[in-house]
Amino acid sequence: MSTLTGIFLDTGNLQEVRRYHALGIIRGVTTNPTILVKDGVRGGWEGIEERCKAIAGLVAPLPVSVEATTNEPDEMREQARRVSGWAQNINVKIPIHGPEGGTDNLRLIHELETQEDIRVNVTA
Repeated sequence: MSTLTGIFLDTGNLQEVRRYHALGIIRGVTTNPTILVKDGVRGGWEGIEERCKAIAGLVAPLPVSVEATTNEPDEMREQARRVSGWAQNINVKIPIHGPEGGTDNLRLIHELETQEDIRVNVTA
């Protein structure tokens, strides 16, 4: 059995996504608003949504993980709902550790996955 390396490209740059996806070496893309703005995205959430949809379309059916921008659980839940609706292959990236350093976000992650059918990429 052959196992391929799972490279997740961490970018918001469409040219990079096209180049590495064409090589067949990536297994998905991760990004966040800071990276997207650094890569030239303007227009606030509308610009971020447009770029994430473009990336998702380029790599589908591979996953695209978009990081939540808050540590507040209710705001994180709202962002997860919003972002996950942009494309079928978009996951929401949520850290397992909350602002207090514990595994504060485990309950939210579980609820998003089991009660709201939102795919979550959990980082630790």
